[in-house]
Amino acid sequence: MRGAASHRMQGLDGIDPPAPDEPEPLDLQRLFAGLAQLSEPHRQILQLKYFTVLSYEEIAETLDIPKGTVMSRLHLARKALAARIGKEDP
Repeated sequence: MRGAASHRMQGLDGIDPPAPDEPEPLDLQRLFAGLAQLSEPHRQILQLKYFTVLSYEEIAETLDIPKGTVMSRLHLARKALAARIGKEDP
């Protein structure tokens, strides 16, 4: 019986369902619409970090800006994106 109860707790295809307190996944259409509303520097830095997957150092070199500016701009870009897609933190 214990095995049957454990099996019922799993979702489709043996994948566990998300915990009730996990945030709802963001749909890509909202994400890209939010990105399109950002200023060019904010959109660019988010694309380099999350789509190109560059390190802070690589982004700094690519944009020819200090690493501290990369970190600051990323922070502000995340906040701006979150405001546009209606989430506290992307």
